[in-house]
Amino acid sequence: MITTPRRGALVISLDFELDWGVRDTLSLNGGYRENLLGAREVVPKLLALFDRYEIAATWATVGFLFASSREGLLAASPAVKPQYHDVRLDPYRAEIGDDEQSDPLHYAASLVELIAAQPRQELATHTFSHYYCLEPGQTKEVLPRARPDQGGVPGRSGGRRQDRGGTRCEAALDRLPAQSA
Repeated sequence: MITTPRRGALVISLDFELDWGVRDTLSLNGGYRENLLGAREVVPKLLALFDRYEIAATWATVGFLFASSREGLLAASPAVKPQYHDVRLDPYRAEIGDDEQSDPLHYAASLVELIAAQPRQELATHTFSHYYCLEPGQTKEVLPRARPDQGGVPGRSGGRRQDRGGTRCEAALDRLPAQSA
């Protein structure tokens, strides 16, 4: 019997969220702001290394980062938004700038395009806004609208996309109440 040697595999999945990933736990007034801004230098360098060594990676990204402007973000936002009892969790209340140039911590369309244009890179999403489906105040009506495959993320050319954020929430749907009239 002839056997082929097995090759190992390494899965690289990177969370790419900028401030949307820490806004409910860390202040931009602290030292973490510089770490978040550093992502703008790190992402292109990682992409160059991944290209050089033919490394595939998945970039788990919140849908907000696909927008290049406040206008685009608002246009892509779901009509039915989460109603968190703890308003600190609500990203739709966040103070944000007008576009990626004026607010590089809340918009990243240029980096999303860069990732999508690279071979072997995949864009995945955590829903549009880091939706906390099990937090008090959520209803069954919000979940489908919080998912980018339901129209929440502005379209971009190139790259593969998948939604990994809704799986845990879909499993919890039976525990969520229907929206009250």
